[in-house]
Amino acid sequence: KKKIKIILCVVLSVLYFQLCALCYAQDDLKKIKQLETQVLSNLKDKKAGSSLEMLAEMYFIQRQYNSFIEFLRRVDKKKPSACEIPVGYYIALCRYHQLTHWEETQNWKEYFDLGNEYRQEVFLETQKLAEACPLSPFGLRAQALNWLLHKAQNDSLMEASLTKLMDMVNTYTKSASDSEVLKDIADTLARNEEKGLAQSLYKSYVSRLLENEQVPFKLQSVAQGALKESNIELAE
Repeated sequence: KKKIKIILCVVLSVLYFQLCALCYAQDDLKKIKQLETQVLSNLKDKKAGSSLEMLAEMYFIQRQYNSFIEFLRRVDKKKPSACEIPVGYYIALCRYHQLTHWEETQNWKEYFDLGNEYRQEVFLETQKLAEACPLSPFGLRAQALNWLLHKAQNDSLMEASLTKLMDMVNTYTKSASDSEVLKDIADTLARNEEKGLAQSLYKSYVSRLLENEQVPFKLQSVAQGALKESNIELAE
C-alpha cells in the first residue's frame, strides 16, 4: 500500500505540473494574441513599439521563430515607419536567434539547408535599417547585429561593419535621445572581445547620465547592476 501511495503521489504530481504548464501556455498564447492586436490596430500608437518588443521576447522564449516572422510580414504589409516600427530589425533578430538555436542544438540539417539564406536576410535587413535610420536607436542596434553576424562568420566585412557601427555611435552620441542604446551596444562589444571600444562607449553613456537631475540614483543602480553581471568596464 505504501508503494501504491508513492506511485499515486508521483502520478498526481506529474499531472499537476503538466496542467500548470498547459495553463501557462494558454496564458502566453492569449497574451501574444492581445499584443498582436495592439500592434496591428494602430501602428502609429506609441505603445505599438513596446508591444512589438514584448512580442519578440515571448516568441523567442518559445522558439516560435517562423510564427513571429509570419506576424512581422503582416505588419510590414501595412507599411509602418521603419524607424518607429522596425520590422526589418526584428526579422533580422529573429533569424539570428534561429540560427544560433540551430547551432546550439546541433540541428545541422536546418542550419545547412537554410543557414545561407537566413544569414543573407539578416545582412540585408540590418543594412537597410542602418542606412534608413542612422540616428535612431534601432538603426544602431541593426548595425550592431550586422557586425555580430559578420564576426560570427569571421568574414572580410567584419572590420568594415564594426567601423560603421562606431561611426554611427559617435554621431548618435552628439544628440542621443535614448542613452540606454549606448549601454546595450557597449555590453555587446564587451561580450565580444572589444573591451577598449566598450570602455569608451560606457564613458559616453555615463556622461549622458550625468546630464540627468536624478543621476546619483541612476548611477548607483547602474553600478550595482554592473557588479552583479561582473561588468568591470561599466562599474569602473
